[in-house]
Amino acid sequence: MGDCNVMLELLFVIFIVVCFVIYREFSQKKYKQNMSELLAQVEQKNALLKRLSITDKLTGLNNRIKIDEVFSVILIDIDHFKKVNDTYGHPVGDEVLKDFASILKKSARITDVVGRWGGEEFMIIASETDSVGATKFATTIKKSINEHEFPKVGKITASFGLTQISIGDSLEEVVNRADLALYNAKETGRNRVVCGL
Repeated sequence: MGDCNVMLELLFVIFIVVCFVIYREFSQKKYKQNMSELLAQVEQKNALLKRLSITDKLTGLNNRIKIDEVFSVILIDIDHFKKVNDTYGHPVGDEVLKDFASILKKSARITDVVGRWGGEEFMIIASETDSVGATKFATTIKKSINEHEFPKVGKITASFGLTQISIGDSLEEVVNRADLALYNAKETGRNRVVCGL
């Protein structure tokens, strides 16, 4: 009877762990899907802006209107996050992710969209922000992260890769440019902001 109870408790624990893993995978896929849909909307808006920028509203002929509205995409990766999970365990790692997300949300303006890109990567779509403004914005966020004391872990850093969305850019081009800039930030020492053109 005692062995049966132990076996049932073990099966219950395994069931809970499996449910947690499935839930976590589902959540990450949902975040990624939401961000992909958001970027697709930005791409559609860019196509519309391109058409409007070269078309006179009255005659339908080409004109010289300049588009002032710009967007930038900022990819953020927590440096050495695997070490956090390996040293302190995944529950502490999850708390770091929540704290990190909170810093991003507090730093974002009302016109910005903040999301989790996956794992320890996050994305901010900064509207009405060119690459110069996005670099300043990312540098401010980096400073906030550097100054924050994360529970049990202490100080952590993050790397930032960003790019300005240009009219006619495809979703893939924008993400690739930001991703290459992020890779460059990590390869050149981490805890830095790199703008990809």
